[in-house]
Amino acid sequence: MKLGYTILPYSWQTQSFYDLPVFIQGAIVVSLLAIGATVLVFLRILMIRVIRFYYRRRGQRLRSQIDMLIMEHIISSEPVRDIATIVFLPTAAFQHLPLHKRWARRILVHRLQKYRSNFSGSVSESLRQLYIALGLQKDAARDLHALSWSKKVGALGELFNMEIGGYESQALHLTQHRNRYVRGMARCYIVKISEDHPFSFLDHINAPLVSWEQFELFKIITDRQGLAIPAFAKWMNEQYHPSVVSFSLKLAVHFMQFDAIPRMIALLDSPLVAIRAEAVNSLGKLMAQEAEDILVMRYSYEELPVQIEILKAIGRIGTGRYLPFLEYIFHTSANDFLLRKHSAKSIERHRFTAGIEIEKLLNTSAGDEHLHLQHALNPLIKY
Repeated sequence: MKLGYTILPYSWQTQSFYDLPVFIQGAIVVSLLAIGATVLVFLRILMIRVIRFYYRRRGQRLRSQIDMLIMEHIISSEPVRDIATIVFLPTAAFQHLPLHKRWARRILVHRLQKYRSNFSGSVSESLRQLYIALGLQKDAARDLHALSWSKKVGALGELFNMEIGGYESQALHLTQHRNRYVRGMARCYIVKISEDHPFSFLDHINAPLVSWEQFELFKIITDRQGLAIPAFAKWMNEQYHPSVVSFSLKLAVHFMQFDAIPRMIALLDSPLVAIRAEAVNSLGKLMAQEAEDILVMRYSYEELPVQIEILKAIGRIGTGRYLPFLEYIFHTSANDFLLRKHSAKSIERHRFTAGIEIEKLLNTSAGDEHLHLQHALNPLIKY
């Protein structure tokens, strides 16, 4: 007897998505989402690469045009001057560039800075005047008020490299910015550009002026031509940040400001060991004979860093009055290599005024003392 229906084999085609078990539905949804996300990621990567390729090609074409214009109108040709020696810049040739677009102006500014870093004299000045004539400094001026600290740093760096004045007040305000890179670049700009108050930022420093910042500022100050150098003794005061005092000591020594010696002597009473050591170092480099007695009297109760600087300072001052003191430290510092080393080197610095005593000391010494003296007398070893 046959039944009135047939049994169909089990097949996915006989069930809809909603008839499937829940865990299978979830697996299908997750798989489809993963496939879709993967496709979107690959499409985004492809789009980014296409855009970057387009921007790169566009930038390369513009850079080639800019390089040709700079070579033709700035570097390879003499500037056109009238009777009053006014230089006529080839601004018309550069107006054909798409300077109404910011990206084009950025590329032109970058190329001008690049060429200016490689040239000096009239070429460098022509590039600077071209930058001003095309009004390219306006973007940097706007970026000084941007929210992004990186834009502020970039704007200050651009104005610094192109030596554009007129923004000293904004830069002075930025020396109090919470970001240290903005503060550092603002200080560099003021020192290089400001005509009236290039050192005014020292009055407002509340955070440490770290070594690399001091190095950059020191180089800008010493390289700038015609800079009015103030009396750095003004900042050798405990009311200023210790790093400002240290920086002022270095500058006073470099510019040989002997009027600052009394302030340096006053700093010997500072509660900070680093400041006392820096002050002693500065007195030695200025060969301040009036401080020699004070330094020797302070030696016995000073910290080791200050004691080392006192020994070095006595050698630099070199009056010879305290040669016995140096010999005493040399003989009694067997357990401290640095004290013996620097006392020996300071003794050696008296070789022109006390050559006989040094020779006698060399002949009577033995063991480690003799080795230290030979080390100090070796002209190939720097102090």
